[in-house]
Amino acid sequence: MNKVLINTIVALIIIAVMIFILVAAWQNYTAGFLCDVKVPLFMKDPVKTTTAAIMLLSFVLGGMIGAVYVIKVNNDCDDAIKFYKKKLNRITQNSDSDTALIDSLQRKISTLEIALENALKDKNQ
Repeated sequence: MNKVLINTIVALIIIAVMIFILVAAWQNYTAGFLCDVKVPLFMKDPVKTTTAAIMLLSFVLGGMIGAVYVIKVNNDCDDAIKFYKKKLNRITQNSDSDTALIDSLQRKISTLEIALENALKDKNQ
């Protein structure tokens, strides 16, 4: 449950950042090289900046979103690896105990065979 909540929150944050960038781009689509940028929801007065700064901001935000996604995928893979390691350890332990049980049963059978042969020899004599 906890992972589902975290994954949902991360997805919502990513969607919110993408919508923010889309709204900012839509408000400033006619911007020139040096322009007044209207930042949605935060400031009433436009900010004087360049389109290069807007592109750099978009690049940095895209990199951050990509990094968050890679971290999420990496954590999921680490969890899967831990699960399969535990499963392999359990299978190996069961296999070792099964091998020991088989050896014990083989020794008991051989002992019983010898006892049966001795009992048959004693009966025949």
